Amino acid sequence: MNDLAPELSRRKRAPWGAFKSIEDVVKRTKNSRLRAHLFDSTVLPALTYASEAWSSRFQPSLPPTFVARFHDEAAVRRMQYRRLGQTEMIVSKISFGSAPISGMFGNVDSSITQIVETALRNGINFIDTAYWYGHARSESILGNVLSKIPRKAYYISTKLDYARTFDFRADKVLESLMNSLKRLKLTYVDICFIQIHDADFSPQQSIILYETLQALEMARDSGKIRYIGLTGYELRKLVSIIDCSTVKIDVVLTYCHGSMNDNSLGNFTYMLQKKNIGVLNGSPLSMGLLTERGPPPWHPAADFIKEACLAATHYCISKKVSISKLALTYAFEVPGTASCVVGMDNIQQVRDNIALATAISPLTDVEQRVRDRIMRRYFDRLENAGWGGVDVVKYWKRLKKLGLTALATHRSLPITFLGLSGLVYFYLSLSSTYRPVCFIHTHLSPFASSLSLSFISFGTAYLKLQNDGDFTFILMILTRRFSQKRENTSEIPKFQNR
Repeated sequence: MNDLAPELSRRKRAPWGAFKSIEDVVKRTKNSRLRAHLFDSTVLPALTYASEAWSSRFQPSLPPTFVARFHDEAAVRRMQYRRLGQTEMIVSKISFGSAPISGMFGNVDSSITQIVETALRNGINFIDTAYWYGHARSESILGNVLSKIPRKAYYISTKLDYARTFDFRADKVLESLMNSLKRLKLTYVDICFIQIHDADFSPQQSIILYETLQALEMARDSGKIRYIGLTGYELRKLVSIIDCSTVKIDVVLTYCHGSMNDNSLGNFTYMLQKKNIGVLNGSPLSMGLLTERGPPPWHPAADFIKEACLAATHYCISKKVSISKLALTYAFEVPGTASCVVGMDNIQQVRDNIALATAISPLTDVEQRVRDRIMRRYFDRLENAGWGGVDVVKYWKRLKKLGLTALATHRSLPITFLGLSGLVYFYLSLSSTYRPVCFIHTHLSPFASSLSLSFISFGTAYLKLQNDGDFTFILMILTRRFSQKRENTSEIPKFQNR
């Protein structure tokens, strides 16, 4: 009889714990330190087995993004690809995060064109960008670089412009999307993410649900985006939007929650998978906390988190081990995620990260022991501490003191505009004939409906979403402006179909 048979049988059953409630797994875990940081090296390989075994059944020999005369076929075959939720996107195990090429984390020494081309040619097929990365610099740079690369060779996502914080009105959302497409020099993006802000969330939720998502659904129908995504730091706020939305959410990009110092993403992956939502794990280095260089001055983490990460970094240096390498291998193994979005700003870094993602045994025995040690000695004590709920006003003031005035721009909407835009009309222009699509939204947020109103003046804004056919989608946003009080809000005038 094979003495290993019972153990092998147990290991085959163990992975499915990743697809049950993490709370149940935690309750059954007696070791308090293991409870504090569940996904250490003794648990991760087993938990990862099931998700990888499942995805491998659907993995083709070459991904749909493969272009024969562009890619290094051998490198592409070494890369692992996974389906992103229920989308048609088969994404690489590691994705290209474009924040560093904008200069957010320091100067970029290498040619950005060569950085991006090296990543794509060697198997990475997903690029993540945003207006906020260098205030449109990342999108503009990528627009120039990607114009020389076959569009079939990559997927790309962007995030809506939130330079004017908390402005989720439909016209502003679509205007931001069109500006991003112009900077990227693309006719469409694969995913458009809504950035859910951490502060002052509640007054905005109704606008996100009844304007922002509805507008993005229109953009999806018109071919400007393929899928709708949510991103943000607070995971529970993302879940709240998903639970309430009537619009299909395809992807969630979370950051700094699938890393060595905070693995709280594990509490949400099962729920997201049940809803057929793809999960991307961003910022595996916790925005610089888990690097030898250290975090940038604007990093919002509390001092005790920075001190723990610094102590872990010094320990790794003393053992001649790269903490970034340990952090990346940890993030690659988080169960329930399709890809890990990693920021890269030089060619050697791209090559090293791809080698790490495609290696069968990425860590040596020494590196594995060091990772286990820093997990228990430094990160278990943090108990997934993050920086959600940070006082935003104090944070902006601190940035101004540091001389980071560009990052410290915090312009919230005037209070009279909070949640008050509505009555959205969509028109379809077909061969110069205008026909109204029956979509009239008269919802007011709880904040707005609590006001007593006097009269409303309507302003209009027009935005065209050009499609490849003979028709054009025209979005007309009618924005309400309120002034003096009125007791009976039911007397608000209504627009009639024409």
